[in-house]
Amino acid sequence: MFNILIADDEKLEREALKAILKKGIDSALSIHEAVNGRESIVTAKSVKPEIIFMDIKMPGIDGLEAAREIRKSLPEVSIVFLTAFNQFEYAQEAIQIGVDFFIIKPASEFHVIDVTSKLLSRIEERRHVRFREEDNRLKLERVKEYLETEFVYNLVIRGMDRDKFNNYLTILDVSFLEGVAGIVSIQFDTYPIAVNSDYHKQILRKRVSFIIKKILGDMGFNVLMNLELTSIYFIVVKPEDAVCNVDPGNLNWKEISGKIISEVGKEFSVEILMGFGKVFSDPGDSIASIIAAKDALSKNSNTTLFINWEIGLEEALIKGSRSEVMSVFQKLRESLESSNLSFEQTRQYLLELGTVIRHYSVHQFPEGIEQPALPELESIRDINTLMDEFKLFLNAFLYQRSLVRKANYSPAIEAACSYLEKKFRSDITLEEAAGKAGLSSFYFSKLFKKIKNVTFIEYLTLLRIDEAKKLLKETNMSIREISENIGYGDQNYFTRVFKKVVAMSPSAFRAKK
Repeated sequence: MFNILIADDEKLEREALKAILKKGIDSALSIHEAVNGRESIVTAKSVKPEIIFMDIKMPGIDGLEAAREIRKSLPEVSIVFLTAFNQFEYAQEAIQIGVDFFIIKPASEFHVIDVTSKLLSRIEERRHVRFREEDNRLKLERVKEYLETEFVYNLVIRGMDRDKFNNYLTILDVSFLEGVAGIVSIQFDTYPIAVNSDYHKQILRKRVSFIIKKILGDMGFNVLMNLELTSIYFIVVKPEDAVCNVDPGNLNWKEISGKIISEVGKEFSVEILMGFGKVFSDPGDSIASIIAAKDALSKNSNTTLFINWEIGLEEALIKGSRSEVMSVFQKLRESLESSNLSFEQTRQYLLELGTVIRHYSVHQFPEGIEQPALPELESIRDINTLMDEFKLFLNAFLYQRSLVRKANYSPAIEAACSYLEKKFRSDITLEEAAGKAGLSSFYFSKLFKKIKNVTFIEYLTLLRIDEAKKLLKETNMSIREISENIGYGDQNYFTRVFKKVVAMSPSAFRAKK
């Protein structure tokens, strides 16, 4: 739908122009009228037309003055001046205003349709450009959100060297001067309404995260979060630029915790526990800040957290080494049993640890190989049975992991390939495909080549060329049409790629059918 405004003090001129537009333009039009310059200004602000046909000579505010005023609020509107032969002295001023066309009155049908068609084509192109820009912006936001989650998860669970830390922040377009880790544990049982499902818990986590990001963001910090674990983990980053003048090392993070806890309580009527770690300027010290944050949280919640055993256990599970897994678990068990944790706190800790392990398994277990279920610990009443049940869970994980290794199968890569097979006609990037696989682009690229024996670009090219061969044999589409249909905007480039893959040109291939 396009809005068009006709501003002319002569009714016959307005009616004639309306009739020409309705008869000669196929696009859906909503035509509005104004009888003078002042009314045209008011109407333009109201209906926001894409095109204005403006008579220069009107009583009161003339067309030039009206157009100049309208341009202030609608800088992209297309303006066509309706003028008589003796009014070309206004041409220079009209050009300064940014008028698109002149039409001499009385307007010929051909000229009106020609000018309008050109303007509509121009407007449609602008819309397409904006749509593509917005689509790309949303895609980038989704990729960044995933990378942010992946970054914090890897940092918390696996640890991260300086290079990997800096690479993530570079991709996320976040500069780093100093940072501090934080953890929030939401006390779901304090919420006025029962929060039983994972879906509702995630909604509450997101709401709490908005408060955290708002308070810390107002101080000039960037906040990178992971909301997929049982607790909310985040890294507060002071950027290198001058936006943040606050020195993290001089802040009282306990007071900041109190402010966030208070604000969350006021907004959502739920209690949270919170801990901040040590400020670090060397990315290599980030894990120490996370451990300190967990320690601070444990003091607030009377819960001890065993980060070293968490990391060691996951590394052993990734390797699939049963002896190493059981060795680490035995040390974890001894630490838990010798701690001052209550039975209920121990059970809660193991449930959280199981959640972390299952989170890891989401991207590792293909369809047909079941993801290990969380251990059923709620009904258990003694510590030995609790530990034995968790041990069974670890054994189940190891068994399922062995099935994956035997299958030599990557569900992440297969998910990406399935996406490529559906979307190969569109402009797909490596980053977009990696996002569908749930992997970083660097790791995705390496894993894709390992599994498929071709690069991502080679695989995408083969999909497109296979479709081109099918269309060449089964349809009468032109080479240009086929090129555009399979995702190549440049016919010459398509021809070169086709010849490289098939060893003959598209025309020669079609001639063979």
